[in-house]
Amino acid sequence: MIRIVKGEVFYMSVRRLQNPVNLNQIANHCRYRVKRLSDTLGVSSRQLEREFKAVLGVNPKWWLRQQRMLNARKLLLSGLSPKEIAAELGFINENKFAEEFKLFYGIGPRQMIQEERERRFGEM
Repeated sequence: MIRIVKGEVFYMSVRRLQNPVNLNQIANHCRYRVKRLSDTLGVSSRQLEREFKAVLGVNPKWWLRQQRMLNARKLLLSGLSPKEIAAELGFINENKFAEEFKLFYGIGPRQMIQEERERRFGEM
């Protein structure tokens, strides 16, 4: 059963007693893969998909992609290089990361860094 508490997404098993699992925190541990997430939670991928659709209105693949990109942006703005972020978030290489980032945000990671610097410090 999926629940949202203060913007965080939790999974609670109805079959066995366990503490709620914060999906936002384990998404990276599961390398943003639906199969790994469903295996970690002990449910089928299809069951996970039904619960995501019912509660969040999206499928788990899309949600995991969103979490990955939100984490990528946070890491990028914290000062990590695109190459380091690609490795941290399990992308095949830096180019694949940059491609996914641009599809999601509409700008590349290096352009986002530049725009953030301009916004914060007025650099040109």
